[in-house]
Amino acid sequence: MNVNLAPTLEQFVRDKIGQGAYASADEVIAASLAMMCSGEDGTWRASAREKIREGLESARAGRVHSPEDVASRMEERKEMWRKIKNGE
Repeated sequence: MNVNLAPTLEQFVRDKIGQGAYASADEVIAASLAMMCSGEDGTWRASAREKIREGLESARAGRVHSPEDVASRMEERKEMWRKIKNGE
């Protein structure tokens, strides 16, 4: 099977390989699909709840990020999502 990816997704795959996280594009895609499948069986929801619980505990303990830091990170993510949506 051949798959065509938007340039931003191709770069994402290359970055993951370059970071040493995966040995090939096939491994990146397989891991991505495995994550999607785990979300369909409720595993994702349980994992998300656990992460929320951990975040609340961190906040209660005073381990928080500044509003400016959070806003900056969100802007970076939104830009990435826009590029993906636009097929860049």
